[in-house]
Amino acid sequence: MKLVRNITLTPEAEEFIKQRYIEPDVASYSELQFMPRFIWVIAYKDADGKIMEGETVGYKLSRSPVSFLADSVISSFDSGRKFFAVEFNADGEKYDADAHYTIEHFDDVNYIIKLPSKTNERNA
Repeated sequence: MKLVRNITLTPEAEEFIKQRYIEPDVASYSELQFMPRFIWVIAYKDADGKIMEGETVGYKLSRSPVSFLADSVISSFDSGRKFFAVEFNADGEKYDADAHYTIEHFDDVNYIIKLPSKTNERNA
């Protein structure tokens, strides 16, 4: 598994991660108690603000070592599992430096939301 690039998170998103995914006694991100797993998920907002779904984007945060996870956990977000994407896959969605990424909570799932880039808005 090749991790390609980190997204830049807002301070609010960093605080969200700390509250939801880092144990109180964990001092830094290098001590996270879960492993990234590839998933088939993206959520992004279209021009009307609707959440669009179904593109490949990134990795799931799991509290189990990767070797303990069955392939069946790699699934679309309609499985009801909680996740959010933190890094991009070389073979999937490419990081768009002009786009804004944020985290939102929707139907008991945490999404990384890709808002339309200014370049795409101008070309529309």
